[in-house]
Amino acid sequence: MATGTYKYQSDFARHYFAQGFAEGLAEVVLKVLEMREVVISAAERERVLTCVDTDRLNVRLERAPVVGTADEFFA
Repeated sequence: MATGTYKYQSDFARHYFAQGFAEGLAEVVLKVLEMREVVISAAERERVLTCVDTDRLNVRLERAPVVGTADEFFA
């Protein structure tokens, strides 16, 4: 089996894999903001952590290295 090509067969497995992927992506987004010293509130942090839309999280990941404030980040 080639690495990275396995497809989960059950809806249960696909759901929890996707959930874990989104959670990890959200943590990365927050880490980038932290490293850049962009201050976000607890509510904004929770907003990122509860997002399950990986497309939106990918957009936020692209935005995180270039914003200077939380307002810019969430605009």
